Amino acid sequence: MDELLPCPFCGSKDIRYSLKITGHFDVRYHASMYCNKCHCYGARTLTESVSHNDYKGRHYIEQDETIKQKAIERWNTRTQKERGGEK
Repeated sequence: MDELLPCPFCGSKDIRYSLKITGHFDVRYHASMYCNKCHCYGARTLTESVSHNDYKGRHYIEQDETIKQKAIERWNTRTQKERGGEK
């Protein structure tokens, strides 16, 4: 798993993973990383659609490391751009 870069706004290293639901009938999840200090969010990764009544859907999404990895990559890309291309 990639190392998380610090927050581009406050410099905090307390970065967390967020998974939020969207939609009523066509349920999808937004996965992203966020700073627990200043509460800024990275770019969101939209998951595939899951059935409205599929309670296993959220568990599957929470356990899917590829979705979390995409959120980390997006956080780190945004952080690099904010810091002038630093890697």
